[in-house]
Amino acid sequence: MRDFFKQTLASTVGSLAGLILFFSLGTGGLLFLLISAAFKDTGPLVKDKSVLVFDLSLNISDSDPNSSTSDVIGEALSGEKAD
Repeated sequence: MRDFFKQTLASTVGSLAGLILFFSLGTGGLLFLLISAAFKDTGPLVKDKSVLVFDLSLNISDSDPNSSTSDVIGEALSGEKAD
């Protein structure tokens, strides 16, 4: 009977310690997120009635042009990136 109470007490203390640790880490993480959000940079300021202008006469590509196999091998061997 004594072992039963000892095991029950140990289990209860361990569970309480785990819950306290879990909630303290959760609260600390939440506080960290709130503090980091408060000091976040707001980014560039845009004045009222500002207009963004795109020059559509230029060729806009969404990826780099394809390189030939020899260009890729040359870049890999030289350690430099060709422009």
